[in-house]
Amino acid sequence: MKIATVRTIIPSQVGDLISGYGPNFGTIAKHDELEVNGFCLDDGKSRALFLSFDILGLDREVVLELRKRCAAALNCPPGAVLLSCTHTHGAPAYRSNAAQRRDPERTAELIEATVSCVQGIKDDDFKEVEVFSYSNICRANTNRRYLTPDNKCYFVPHHIQLEALANGVCDPEVGVLFFRPKDSDYAVEVFVNYAAHPLASHAPGLAGHSITADFPAEVRKYIQTAIGGHCSYFSGAAGDQFPVDSQVGELGVETIAKPLSAAVIKACVDIRANLERYKVQNPELRSQLVPVSGTIRPNAKNRVWCSDSDTYTMELQLVSIGSDVCMIGVPGELLGEVGLEMKWHSPYKHTWIAYNSTDYVSYLCHANAILSGGYEARMQQFEPRTALKLVNAAVDAMFEMCPEIKTPEW
Repeated sequence: MKIATVRTIIPSQVGDLISGYGPNFGTIAKHDELEVNGFCLDDGKSRALFLSFDILGLDREVVLELRKRCAAALNCPPGAVLLSCTHTHGAPAYRSNAAQRRDPERTAELIEATVSCVQGIKDDDFKEVEVFSYSNICRANTNRRYLTPDNKCYFVPHHIQLEALANGVCDPEVGVLFFRPKDSDYAVEVFVNYAAHPLASHAPGLAGHSITADFPAEVRKYIQTAIGGHCSYFSGAAGDQFPVDSQVGELGVETIAKPLSAAVIKACVDIRANLERYKVQNPELRSQLVPVSGTIRPNAKNRVWCSDSDTYTMELQLVSIGSDVCMIGVPGELLGEVGLEMKWHSPYKHTWIAYNSTDYVSYLCHANAILSGGYEARMQQFEPRTALKLVNAAVDAMFEMCPEIKTPEW
């Protein structure tokens, strides 16, 4: 396997309107730069590109444009170009809803900056590496939905006094890919996947009006300082997953970034001590695009992306590395429980969700979340069985792509 890393700055400046808090939410400071981070893999037969954007989300037409142009630059199929958004609320608008349209100027700059960076990848940039996969646990996130005994949901960010009582299902898995040259201690790339809204740094006042990548930027910094090489952070199914100490400014960033980074670094320590155990033996690349049709709810609030039609075709994207790892790109804000369903029924050793990947269709809830109510349920655009359709489509596609499951001998 060969790898080339990708990094570029996403254009932004103080005064830009940012996404996630409603329309006309301006910025008065820049805390840190927004970035695109990722890597391109080459297994000798095909290539796959993985890019993570420090933005809230991407509209479908922007995804298609980026896929098309990046695939042409790398001579790979568009379905092998996996895009994902960390979902920081401190970035300009690159997705549209009824309250806010994407910024056309910033979107054009984002596309050109990304494509230019990918076009700059040369054959000499690829390094021969071994690939290692690992799953760790970090309990620095929580479910932001509090359910009463009669199954009524309170959205914790709007009822902060209930934060200690939040009792929804949480996904604490940290997914790690470690790429290093053979017989070397130094990583070329460390990939991190974790389910938590990047809303640690938001706070009333200055912090809430700052351009920022939030805690993913700190995680990348910690990993690159400790391990070396490059680090890419991909958000998992974070629809209802929050940092444990959210919306308190820089303090909240440290609360999640430090334990999460420690979990990744410990994973790398274990990998180095047990190379053969965690090595991906046959890192063949495979990819698939899966259309999934959804029926729009009669009272849907954010129909700007689907006009007046009663149905809308979403897309799942699967990119796998051997039989060890499958990444599933989803078209919106998938709740953690739905992401866990995809993981539990997967035939791969590790299955990780790429958040806001193929489109931005707002929240994608399991049916009981819609029944119990709350913010995510109010924002869902589709009828209640849609998440189950996505789970079934993802699982069927994974079984088509993955070699036959073999029972291990203990």
